[in-house]
Amino acid sequence: MRILALTDIHDRLSRALKIVMSNKDIDTIIVAGDITHFGTLEEALNILRSLHESSGVKVFYVPGNCDDPRLLVYDSDDEIVNLHKKTYDLNGFTLLGIGGSNPTPFGTPIEFTDGEIREMLSMANDKGRGTKKIIVTHAPIYGINDVIGGVHVGSRVLREYLDKNTESITLWITGHLHEYRYVTRYRDTIIVNPGPAMRGFYVIVEVSSDRIKAELKRL
Repeated sequence: MRILALTDIHDRLSRALKIVMSNKDIDTIIVAGDITHFGTLEEALNILRSLHESSGVKVFYVPGNCDDPRLLVYDSDDEIVNLHKKTYDLNGFTLLGIGGSNPTPFGTPIEFTDGEIREMLSMANDKGRGTKKIIVTHAPIYGINDVIGGVHVGSRVLREYLDKNTESITLWITGHLHEYRYVTRYRDTIIVNPGPAMRGFYVIVEVSSDRIKAELKRL
């Protein structure tokens, strides 16, 4: 399975489409939030549908903190799948998503407390027990490439979840922090931040039952 991982499009549809058009051999697209830059539900869906139409593959997403809160409860269709607080079976892996971010200093539209994130993770995790997981969050993980101005800004709850479940988590896709783009390994889990798609950054992930390879790319 070949995954195109994007995050932080921030309304730059033309740039995102160029990324898609340069990667014709993909099986699915996963978008880790900030589809728009404080745009509407309709604008976000237009971007997601355009990604589907240009690629011909299913598009999975979680909303980012700069997206319309209505994206959190959007009903998935055959082409666009909302992963927020949900699981989805994908070629033998369980996709599990949490949108928005942990609290920021800016009071953006979709932010959750640690308690809310913990509850959402617990609800979604119960649906995907016993399978290998691919986690999609907009928020970064505490302690993993998350230092801004000398302070860790990632979610402590996501770190707790990773520490407890790394043996079952094959891949974790995150975003939010434009300052970082990386592919790293934490115990048994490959963690990627593709970097902002608005600047032409993305990641190609090749996943099989016994192997995973993730590569940072740029237009």
